[in-house]
Amino acid sequence: MPSMERRSRVLVELARAQRQRKDPAGALHWMSRAYKASPETVRYTPSARGLVADLAKETRGPLKTDARHLGTPVRCAHGDLPTRGLPQGDAVTARRTAERPLMTIRVSRNSGRTFGPQQAVHGSDDLAPLVSSAWPPPAGATGARLATDVDPGPLSDGEQDRSAGRTPQLWMTRPMRRTHGVTRQAQSGPVPIPPDPAVLYPDIAAHGSLSAALQAVAEGRLTGIPMVSSEAEPLMFTSVESTLRHRNPLQINAWHHERRWSIRGTESFQDLKLVGGTTEDPVQIAAAMRAWHDGEALSDIPRDAPFVHLSGRFEVPDLDPSRLTESEWHHLRTEASELEYPWGPAYQALVEAAHAEPALRNLYPFTSHWALRFSAKTRPGLAVVGPILIAQGVDEYSVSKTITGTGGVQFSTARDAVAAAVRHLPPGLAPVTLGG
Repeated sequence: MPSMERRSRVLVELARAQRQRKDPAGALHWMSRAYKASPETVRYTPSARGLVADLAKETRGPLKTDARHLGTPVRCAHGDLPTRGLPQGDAVTARRTAERPLMTIRVSRNSGRTFGPQQAVHGSDDLAPLVSSAWPPPAGATGARLATDVDPGPLSDGEQDRSAGRTPQLWMTRPMRRTHGVTRQAQSGPVPIPPDPAVLYPDIAAHGSLSAALQAVAEGRLTGIPMVSSEAEPLMFTSVESTLRHRNPLQINAWHHERRWSIRGTESFQDLKLVGGTTEDPVQIAAAMRAWHDGEALSDIPRDAPFVHLSGRFEVPDLDPSRLTESEWHHLRTEASELEYPWGPAYQALVEAAHAEPALRNLYPFTSHWALRFSAKTRPGLAVVGPILIAQGVDEYSVSKTITGTGGVQFSTARDAVAAAVRHLPPGLAPVTLGG
């Protein structure tokens, strides 16, 4: 959950700060915004749930009603929000929600042919973490299962015979979830406990390291190219140098939960990503490594390794500040055009409107929690200037001094928001200089 989760967490921290300042109204305001930004983050973060419960207990008058209304969807699934004082309908809903299990589980010791009794798990239960390194589930198992040490209770004689020597499996089914007025069965899935890398990547383990395995699949294309494996996890990480001094080594990482590899190639001055990508084919990884090492143009690397994705930045070996600024704008515009979030079009409209304004286009752009900001210097030593532009939704933009939009001015179009930001720029701004 990259962006919306981070924004929600920042808002939660603002709510906590307001509570410490003895400002319950401000705390409730920020917590409500945090829940609006990402309900799941607030609902499943213990510290956020605790803050909601504290507000429901501590506030007085109309604020108490608002706090308890917020607490009903946030906390009652965990059985720890008091219902006394709520309107009768809300109290009934709260009690019913508290009684509803978070999930039900059934445990099998024979690859899913038979299961033990169903067990309900509530948010108030004190569950020990699942610990296991067995992976993947035995062949023939159906559905999403995870090897675990959970004891399913007594087995029948037939089950004991069939389960001898097998790893127990955990079947998880989440409760019904209501979204936009429609009740849906949430998808089942495994608890994310990483397997042993040697089990998930037996071919890599046979070579002793990811570097050696990639050398083998490359069929001579990586001969003579130095690679550096991780001493701590040689099966999971390696890197390859480039002949171009302005490129950092290309990082290759194996995934921990499924058989897949990712790459990340950055430039050396700002340490910003130039290329990335994910693939299940180690041969393509080797091709990308060779192209990066040989100093091929960024636009040519995807022809050798089609999984490679370009960030939109281009290389500036001479560190010309104006070119670095142009590169960063190109990255932001590329990134905005590829977003698949519901708020993506609004964010893209904001970036394009800002780029179309010469006063902002001449500044170095950067983002924090998807809030658009500007600097008079390039990375790594930013010198922030001007206000912050935020796309809060369709036809909803703000110009503010904070990334949360506190005290900001609202606008219905990106162009109007950008025009307001330009009016608040300090006079006499010089051309962007090199940060450092």
